[in-house]
Amino acid sequence: MRTFYTLITTLFLVHSVQGQMLFTGGPLNTSGQCWSIWASGDSALMGYNEGLYRTINGGDTWEHLTNGIPADVDPRTIEYESDKLIVGTNDGARIYQSDDFGDSFTGGTGVITSIAIPTASTSGPGSIIIGGTLFQPYTFDFGTNDWISTGGSGFVTTHGVRHLGGDTIWINRGGVTSGTTSYSHDNGLSWTDIITEPETDIGGGIILSSVAQDFLKVGNRILVGTNLTGFPVLFTDDYGTTWQASNLPSTTWSDYGKRFIKVNDSHLLTVNLEGVWKSTDQGETWTLIQSISQIRTMAIFNGDNLLVGTDNGVCEFDNYGEGDLITKHGVPSTPSNLIVEPSGIILAGTKSGISQYNPGTASWSNFQDTTSTGLPLSVDFLSYVEDTIYAMNTSTYFKSGDGGTTFTLGSPLGGQIPTVVEILDGKKFIATQNAASFQAPKIFYSADGGTTYTEASFTNPISLGYGGSSGNIIEHLIETPEALIADMQAGYAISTDGGLNWTFTGGVWDVSFLAVDGTTIYHYRSTALPIPERLIEVSSDNGTTWSEVSQDGLPASGGSNYMGIWGIWNLNGKMATYNSFESTRGIYQLNGESAMWELVPNSAASIENTDGITHIYSFDEEVYANWQANGTWKLGEVLDNPDFHLSDRGSAYIYPNPAQNQVALHSEKEITTVSIFDASGKQLFQINDFKNSTIDVSKLKKGFYTIHYRGSDHSGTIKFLKI
Repeated sequence: MRTFYTLITTLFLVHSVQGQMLFTGGPLNTSGQCWSIWASGDSALMGYNEGLYRTINGGDTWEHLTNGIPADVDPRTIEYESDKLIVGTNDGARIYQSDDFGDSFTGGTGVITSIAIPTASTSGPGSIIIGGTLFQPYTFDFGTNDWISTGGSGFVTTHGVRHLGGDTIWINRGGVTSGTTSYSHDNGLSWTDIITEPETDIGGGIILSSVAQDFLKVGNRILVGTNLTGFPVLFTDDYGTTWQASNLPSTTWSDYGKRFIKVNDSHLLTVNLEGVWKSTDQGETWTLIQSISQIRTMAIFNGDNLLVGTDNGVCEFDNYGEGDLITKHGVPSTPSNLIVEPSGIILAGTKSGISQYNPGTASWSNFQDTTSTGLPLSVDFLSYVEDTIYAMNTSTYFKSGDGGTTFTLGSPLGGQIPTVVEILDGKKFIATQNAASFQAPKIFYSADGGTTYTEASFTNPISLGYGGSSGNIIEHLIETPEALIADMQAGYAISTDGGLNWTFTGGVWDVSFLAVDGTTIYHYRSTALPIPERLIEVSSDNGTTWSEVSQDGLPASGGSNYMGIWGIWNLNGKMATYNSFESTRGIYQLNGESAMWELVPNSAASIENTDGITHIYSFDEEVYANWQANGTWKLGEVLDNPDFHLSDRGSAYIYPNPAQNQVALHSEKEITTVSIFDASGKQLFQINDFKNSTIDVSKLKKGFYTIHYRGSDHSGTIKFLKI
């Protein structure tokens, strides 16, 4: 269903902030696997299969920690004790430690530089113990900053370990499928086996020993959760001599993580296949308080809230899990292209649905994450055409004609999956990606508003991407007054007959971007190995001939192996690229008069060099950039140079705004040329020798547009909303 819960609080753009592009707080992918959570007060760390993330403000914003720890580290266990942060990971089976709460990390420390997967850990006063699959438990020696084995002989796997207060620790160690439960009263320096292993009668006269994975002490009682499907929570009142079964059914802890929480002696939490359960009688009986599946770990956070890490993101419930879902935390997502609703709300697709950004409050919230049949809505591409939202991914597409309340499955086009829906040259176009190996993308057009479609023809074969084997995707459809252009991942195609026939160019590039300015086409292309090549070229004859664009003004530029520039976009009537490697980083715009690239102030983002921008947009005097793995960033106001503007409005103005059928453009100076751009920077039409003060906008669909005007000695842009 369509829900609206806030993901972040307002992002404040104040003059004390260092001038740069700022993270908008989203969109967030809320569907990743969360294996581990550490939380205390309003600070928390969560380990996703996509990296390690930290918040220090109650979850309003999450920071991806990468300084000394890999970006895709996949943490399985997190402990923090005595100012030492320990993270055990599935990435190379390494243990990372930090002395500054995650600002920097050292990897593979001490005698366990290279081990098998860390999956079990615990901490108490002055104590951290870690173990896992195929290795014995180790305790951290704070004096030597090294690890000491506590496993003894014969133990090859640590199934579970938990500090139960004081200097008492319970553990289960053994082989891969069997274990021995022991306890220690000296912080793991020595161990004593319990009298009787916890076991369960599974029926038919079969009694199985369980493998204890997590422990909890309440009063004099010890509770045990196992990693065998169907075993109940077990408890002992005589320190492991005899065991009883609780009423909690269908437990399955096939993966590791902390699954017990003690709020107090009469308020316990645990999980099973159905969700989160509560006990008020020290674990004998349990009541379901929150239905949620695929739970991996839990933690108390920000007062009395409960963080629940699952295979589908991290949910935060109030009142220790008995209240409402406050929000669903995620990690910065690879956003789709941005589109704008008539209300001014910006939409971005992610793997876990569509998010909406409100520029007025500078906050993201969930727009829609479910289809009309209740299935998850995964989005890689968005289009908004004729009051219909198209949400497309790599396997199917959905559309909504009711503003996003419901998304229904779209009709397939010969097995092709759409990536772009657009109206060009009076026809409705649908472009696709390759639906299967060695099947090229296609373009379909309709002259009757989408009732019937005809497949367009290509005069030559379309490459399947760099090296001839990867997927080639049509990412955008744009137009000049003379041609239609299909911008592909590994090339482009141009049509000069209104989209009926196309000619493809490319196949040797691993990345390709196109943008237009009037009748001029700009092309950015990048080739990886064997010699990196990144350049921008320009054509004024519909792609027949190309000439290389000068890199003057770009830092450290020169030669075909220059690695700085990335992409090409029309940003408010000027060509723009992003320099992500050499200083000074940021957005550079091409000055048409001097043929020099000029840095847009405060347009750098604190992003790793390895991440690239997929799109740059300008909406209502704001500049947004979408990153491959770091969400959406915003230039916003220019903080240290108030005299800089993306465009000089001069004394021109328009009315009415919003407009329905026409706008009147007035200026104290003579205007000779007027161009109209949509929200993506695509030029829709141009009026040369402009004399009339009115512009017909009746055929434009609802949304934001930019008027770019020029005179003999001045130019500028003005935004307006078509309603």
